[in-house]
Amino acid sequence: MKKHNLFLRGLLAGALAALPAVAPAAVNEDVDWDTWPDTWVAVDELGRTVASADAGVTRTSVDANTSVGMFYYIWHGQHADSGKDISELLKADPDNPAWGAAETYHWGSKPWLGYYTAGNRYVVAKHVQMLVDAGVDFMFFDCTNAVVYIEQVQAVLDELARRDELGLRFPRLAFMIHSGAASTAARIYNRFYKVATNSRYWYKVNGKPLMLGPKAEIEAGGNTTVAEFFTWRNSWAWLKGAKQDEWSWLEFYPQKPGWTMKNGVKTTEQISVSVAQHATSKIGKSYTTANKQPKIDKYGMCAETPQGLYFEEQWKEAIRIHPPCVMVTQFNEWIAQRFVIKSSAEYSNVRPGATAKVGESYFVDVYSPEFSRDLEPSTHPTIRDNYYLQLVSNVRKYRGASKIPIPTKTLTIDIAGPFTQWDAETVEYRDDIGDTYYKGDAEQTPNARARTTADLRRAKVVKDADNIYFLIETEGNIPAQATTARWMRLLLNTDLNYSNGWAGYDYMVYTDSKTGQYSLMKNISFSGKFTWSTVAPVEYRVEGNKMMLAIPRELIGHAGKEADIDFKWADNISDNPDPMDFISEGDAAPNGRFNYRYKGSKIKGVTALPGIVADGDASAAQPDLTVAGGELTLAFPASATPASASLYTPAGTLCATATGSAAEPLRLAATPGVWVVRWTLGSATGAAKVVVK
Repeated sequence: MKKHNLFLRGLLAGALAALPAVAPAAVNEDVDWDTWPDTWVAVDELGRTVASADAGVTRTSVDANTSVGMFYYIWHGQHADSGKDISELLKADPDNPAWGAAETYHWGSKPWLGYYTAGNRYVVAKHVQMLVDAGVDFMFFDCTNAVVYIEQVQAVLDELARRDELGLRFPRLAFMIHSGAASTAARIYNRFYKVATNSRYWYKVNGKPLMLGPKAEIEAGGNTTVAEFFTWRNSWAWLKGAKQDEWSWLEFYPQKPGWTMKNGVKTTEQISVSVAQHATSKIGKSYTTANKQPKIDKYGMCAETPQGLYFEEQWKEAIRIHPPCVMVTQFNEWIAQRFVIKSSAEYSNVRPGATAKVGESYFVDVYSPEFSRDLEPSTHPTIRDNYYLQLVSNVRKYRGASKIPIPTKTLTIDIAGPFTQWDAETVEYRDDIGDTYYKGDAEQTPNARARTTADLRRAKVVKDADNIYFLIETEGNIPAQATTARWMRLLLNTDLNYSNGWAGYDYMVYTDSKTGQYSLMKNISFSGKFTWSTVAPVEYRVEGNKMMLAIPRELIGHAGKEADIDFKWADNISDNPDPMDFISEGDAAPNGRFNYRYKGSKIKGVTALPGIVADGDASAAQPDLTVAGGELTLAFPASATPASASLYTPAGTLCATATGSAAEPLRLAATPGVWVVRWTLGSATGAAKVVVK
């Protein structure tokens, strides 16, 4: 693991001290291994392109004076859980669901990572990774019911420290309190904030850790130490910007921002963005100010549920106002208590889509995927990772996004040569290191848990006139291809069209199950299924923790065409994956549904292969070239002149030779793929490119 340069950290912290009070000053100021996630590209399952510097982000640079907070829950498994999923109960019987006992907690639906317990190290690591990739700067914990969840908070702190030690980005932390505010604040302070080693992990405002809660109650209780240690902002729902130093976590559109007085001037500090309101309000994910709540069916759902209409409207206002801080509600509440209507006075609380009556059930905060404020990726088909990617897109619109890197040069790579060849290209694509450290118990498949996943670290891409070359580097050595299942998959979207192929991928480099060869495969499904046909084996080489390969441009439709490619590496992923397996299985670079973009359109591949003429050369009489039965035949004009032929990969590796006289054809065995054949006829030479199908 990497150690920080403490001297550099101090210099940077001092330089950032002059930033505005609510800006993310001192957030990730000394990242040793930045993965630049705001340069990654994605298209969600609704066909919506995630905003990037290429399209959708109008800011010309990243606004460093902004921060994004996420309402984060740490209560799963800490209260009376019914063990039941409302969505599944409704699916079985929407009229008379088999509820758990009154006041027990029910899951609204199933997270992609399963019905987890808060503090699960694997789940926490995945959550923090997702939040960092989305551009979230701080997480604020829900301790509003006077429960601190000490072990669960510590699990998050431990994950931040682990990422910190690795030199990765990590969000800072804050707490939100409400009931029993004075005693809750004292417990939080004594357990976490008095420990000096934790000080690096707090989100700060005006130079002090932020506490979301009523300062007046702490002062009334006489706890001066706690009152003065924090910067306080009272936080609750529907505060409507009425008072100074209040930050709401839930508002109706158009949201009123939180503000403070600074040098006698009313100064905007913060605004809330929520995914929906409470389930009892019947204002769900599909509500808009103009059209209100669409029709709710008996499953508590709407046709518009996947679209995130409420979330988008709230983000529109936040982007328009552009305050220093946006607080998002929320990532992962998931559970709610079941209550029973006891009188007609409670009829308005009835669960969405049901008829109000005494004895009917209701859930205040979470009910169905429509009536939930959660945006964590879900197994539910209406949610999946659409809301998460919507968050990513809007954070980038709010803050700005880094430019997608442009390759610097054309370069021919000799696959048999040293890996130092790649040093000539400085543009690289990074993945989190250490993200295979934990394994999920219920969250990963047994196959993924059964073997050690390669920890993908860094990728590069270059090209010349004939090939596109890929490099992948891992933290440890790459195992031999023949000894490991689900080995080192490269996925390529060669036309940037996400409506065709599998999840947009037109080609894949993977082990052919029939031949055992590492091969280029083409998606042959017209309905987005994971169905592939082998095109040709690829030339590749592994040495230690590095692997490189060459893909002939002609085989992927890029011959003579300079175009961008979106790509992803993955190891230990299922042989029939769901695109969301990239969140939870093995390791993917980049994470989740994201892809790297190789901007090949900006550079022309013109370098010729050393010692080989790439296309026909008329310096010798051209032979007739024919291919049949896996054999390449060269038929020269009949003569006794000595002749020879050699077969090369497009990267320049000699694979076969044949000698004789021009009186008889020369034959070379050739497997499917693109080849360069070079011949001699007496003192003359020639060469041509041949495609064997």
